[in-house]
Amino acid sequence: MTTIKVRRATAANWAAANPTLVDGEPAFELDTGHFKLGDGVTPYNALGFFAPGAGSGTYTNEQAQDTAASMLTTGVHTGISFVYDDANNRIDATVSGGTGGTYTNEQAQDTAAAMLTSGVHTGISFAYDDANNHLNATVTGGTGGTTGATGPAGPTGPSGATGATGPQGPTGLQGSTGPTGSAGSGVGPILLGEVVLADFERTVVSSGTGSQDWPTFNKTVTQGSKAMMVTLDCHVKASSVGSVVVGVLDGATVVAAWNLHIGTSGIAYHFYGESVALPVSSGSHTYKVQLRSVNTGNTVTGVCDSSFRASMKIIEL
Repeated sequence: MTTIKVRRATAANWAAANPTLVDGEPAFELDTGHFKLGDGVTPYNALGFFAPGAGSGTYTNEQAQDTAASMLTTGVHTGISFVYDDANNRIDATVSGGTGGTYTNEQAQDTAAAMLTSGVHTGISFAYDDANNHLNATVTGGTGGTTGATGPAGPTGPSGATGATGPQGPTGLQGSTGPTGSAGSGVGPILLGEVVLADFERTVVSSGTGSQDWPTFNKTVTQGSKAMMVTLDCHVKASSVGSVVVGVLDGATVVAAWNLHIGTSGIAYHFYGESVALPVSSGSHTYKVQLRSVNTGNTVTGVCDSSFRASMKIIEL
């Protein structure tokens, strides 16, 4: 199917461009709904709007003058004739004789003007300028033609921006209870071994590199396929300011060490719940506590008495 599109723009854009339309070319104003038809000569701004129906629509002054002159010069007259001077926009009347008697030019002009100004007109009026012998025409509007058929719908415009989020709706009904999950193993950490020392004091005289184990402060356990953790609770003090190391060994391998700085000699430091995780290593393991000083000549004492108890726990996770 062939689609014919008419040239179209707003009235302001047509006026700014002011093209000369070819003969019979239509032009449509989008904001006024008016049409103009080109004649191949007249610029757009000088063209009148297309007026469907007799005596209707809007005309330029030139078009109104041409229309009025055509009405007068093509009529049937007796004793007088009319000539339209388009260049000067005037109608010249000449008395040619007849039953109406003999008239001067002025009388003939007055007679013709009276005929036209006293007539019944629709959409146009005439005023006689006797001093200048001009007949002026003014378009006053008309009833207008019939309304044309509705044109086809234009294409859908682009979607607008997303609006603001609306208020939160009411809480919905509670859903049904889901299925019960599978039961857990139910097995928590297991204490594999514990050793507690009381009423015991062990002194280590260190040259700065030596270390001593606490006697009887050891525990042998059998580890399975799970990880292990060793916790230590003890007190230590030194004869002078310096650093003290408390360690936990698995046989001869150090698995944990805590380096303490004693700022005042003779002051005991309490370590509670210090712990270290051990890697999985199946088999038998003997864990023990080691005490040493890293300052030459410093005497380090592990205190275990009725006030200060020491304990070591081996836990399976």
